[in-house]
Amino acid sequence: MKDLDIINAFEQEFCQAINPWCDDVIPADGYDVFLKAIGKKPDASSIQRLTTSDLQKLKQEAENFLEADQIPLSAIQETVERTLWRIGKSGADH
Repeated sequence: MKDLDIINAFEQEFCQAINPWCDDVIPADGYDVFLKAIGKKPDASSIQRLTTSDLQKLKQEAENFLEADQIPLSAIQETVERTLWRIGKSGADH
């Protein structure tokens, strides 16, 4: 899976997972949140290596960036899990 495909997958999953708490979220917000919280673009390696502390940073940055309170950590975890599933599925298909 190419880097752009991974970024797109993360952005789409972020948007879907966060939408219940922020209805004006757009996919590109996922990229911005990841970049600000983790300090690098979302790629397969950086997503796979996320720690519990990193997930908390993503949650806090999402709340700040989107000006949304109460985004649950589970929404961030879902974003990461679904993105990793998509990366793995794509890799298995090739």
